[in-house]
Amino acid sequence: MPSLDNRFWDFLPEDLEQQRVSLEDAYYLPGFLCKKQDTSLFHQLQKELSFQEAWLDSGLPFSRHLCLVSDELLEQKAPTLHAILEHLAEVFNLQPVRCLLSLYRHGGDFCNLHMDEYNGNENFSIGISFGEERQLLFEEKGTKAQFAIPQRNGDVHAYGKVCNTAWNHGVPPSLDVEEASIFVALLGQRGAGPIELPISLSGTFPQILFHDPTTGSEPRRCEVCKRMAEPGGGRSDLDGHWSCRKCVLRMELMGWRPCAASSSMEVTDGITVRRAQQALAILVGESVFLWRRASFPDGWYALHVAKEGVDADAHTSLDNVTIDLPKETDLPHHAVVGLLCLQRDRLAVAKQDHWQGPLQKYKITKTLPLKDPWPTRSPGIPEAPWRLSMISRKAVLELAANMKVLENLHESEPEKQQTWDNSWSSWRWWNGWDDWSGGWKSWHWNDSWEDWSWHDRGYPD
Repeated sequence: MPSLDNRFWDFLPEDLEQQRVSLEDAYYLPGFLCKKQDTSLFHQLQKELSFQEAWLDSGLPFSRHLCLVSDELLEQKAPTLHAILEHLAEVFNLQPVRCLLSLYRHGGDFCNLHMDEYNGNENFSIGISFGEERQLLFEEKGTKAQFAIPQRNGDVHAYGKVCNTAWNHGVPPSLDVEEASIFVALLGQRGAGPIELPISLSGTFPQILFHDPTTGSEPRRCEVCKRMAEPGGGRSDLDGHWSCRKCVLRMELMGWRPCAASSSMEVTDGITVRRAQQALAILVGESVFLWRRASFPDGWYALHVAKEGVDADAHTSLDNVTIDLPKETDLPHHAVVGLLCLQRDRLAVAKQDHWQGPLQKYKITKTLPLKDPWPTRSPGIPEAPWRLSMISRKAVLELAANMKVLENLHESEPEKQQTWDNSWSSWRWWNGWDDWSGGWKSWHWNDSWEDWSWHDRGYPD
């Protein structure tokens, strides 16, 4: 292989230098295929290729649109992609096996953290970026340490078994990105001898489907509008609730950026915290600030708790909480437990350096606990809010009806004050922790989502 100007180590933080051995077969080649300003290859790929909505055979949808590459596609429809793949196969001495392209339409599209599945003789992955700049995030599997390298127009990244075994990788969502980008993922066998041209792709991705396998072919009842509708254009959310085409279109008209509600009964988006104890402290006024790296509008959001057992955020502290909180394992997870109103503190000093940018401070000005938690999944744990499905939004607002809004007073910071009257009688899930805990753990799907979203799915970016 010719000498390559590998810049991968430029982006490895000093505190991760000891992990360098686990990244010994990783490459980052900025501007390798074209200059950052030259978007001709990006536009040519857009002309030659067709991207579609996609699902796993389990019914879980992909955020981004996909294109599966075959020999027929390369020979008859995609000469530009064909030339790119052959060039990189020669550069890295790689015998290609299978190839997948992802279209990230905007910053709301993402790729979950995962490792590539190497089947048979596969031992190496090559990624190529075109279009708008995104970040390629690496997370060490044991320590959860993270760092990211930029993926600009024309950049190439590559890694082998050592890196793929020790680190997960993915493309996180970004509110700073407006335009589209295309990522090419090529998997194959490196070092097997001279590369045979033209290249031939012997493998594919059988678990990727271009139709929702959960919809079937018969008319079904929409769980939002309650009407019977044809399955075409309908969609199941992450919890398996199905919406008809009209309801799906209503959601899509809201766009992909976070939407803040002006009142508690107009909430459309949720924001996730990693600990149920933190969510409870927020609802009762013991925690009156939230730190996030993303900038999003002031207003009302649903308060969602991530999966049970996840580690606490490094910047989350409950040291100043004065009430006795139940154990983390006894509290609801994978659920919306209340609503909160956020106001960004634009005078606060940004905290910490990170690949995603500095932390920003949000005041929690008001909260509203739900009568009961509503179990639902988020599409990961992003820094920014995420859109509730229509059925979840409807259920959350029903559970919020007639519940009292609690107001936090920030004038005497850092002292915490709240106008609530210490009456918890309307919180059914507060009055029966034991009943709730046992009931939640008996839900048949509680563990079935364990490996979804920002966890191993085995699919390239």
